[in-house]
Formats: sequence, structure tokens, C-alpha cells
Amino acid sequence: MEYTGSQYIGEFVDGRMEGKAEYILPTETKYVGEMKDGMFHGQGTLYFPSGSRFDAVWEKGLVVKGRYTFSDGLQYDAENWHYCDSYDRRFYTEICHGLKPAGLSTQERQYTGAVTLKGHQLLFLSRWFQHPLSWGAVPGSPLL
Repeated sequence: MEYTGSQYIGEFVDGRMEGKAEYILPTETKYVGEMKDGMFHGQGTLYFPSGSRFDAVWEKGLVVKGRYTFSDGLQYDAENWHYCDSYDRRFYTEICHGLKPAGLSTQERQYTGAVTLKGHQLLFLSRWFQHPLSWGAVPGSPLL
């Protein structure tokens, strides 16, 4: 463990990791489950820092069968995956909560303000910032 940066909390048999255990990798990914002969073996779950998890049955360190669950609860299904595929480009949250209509987005609302002339330059004013309009102004041209 000292060489890999990992941490093991569990039982040892003949100097090998074996039995119920918790194995924490340097990436903060955590395995909780059964070990045998120093390998993942039996029922066990990998918990990822992002909040997602992989529940699996392991045999000598290899996955026999498993299920990946995203942090929002969506479970990956290789045979019936219907999110962001070639047929339907929507994300899981868009399918659950719908798509926002075209037009003003929630981001655009924060940029409400006024256009004014300062010297020979048009400025966009809002509560958050004062920004010269990129297309500028021609001296003597009328305001919007």
C-alpha cells in the first residue's frame, strides 16, 4: 500500500487481503466488498468521487456482472440505453424534466440592461458590468 498510495481496511489471511474489506485508491475511488487472495472477489461496489457507483460480482479481480449507476440515479443499461444516442440526442435530465423552449434562456436574463453613449462609444450597462459593444458606434450615428 505504501508504494501505491492506496489504503486497505480489512482482514488478512496468510498476509493477503481477504474477507470483508474497504480499499481506497489514490484517486479517492473506494471499493467496499469481498476480497480473496488480494483481489476483488465476490460482491463488491466501487464508489467514485463523482458520486457514481459500480455494483458488481467479481471473480479473481475481474467483473463477472455489474451495473453502473450515475450520481443522479440513472442506471446504465448496455442493451436498452436511450440517452444521447443517434436516435435521441437528449440527456437524461432533459428526458425527465423536458427541454426549455427556444428564446431567452435563464442565462440571458442576467444581462438585462441599457445601451448608452459615452463619448463616441456605445456601452451596454447592467447591474453586473459595463461593456463596450463589440460593433462599436460611429460618431454622430443615432442611438437605437
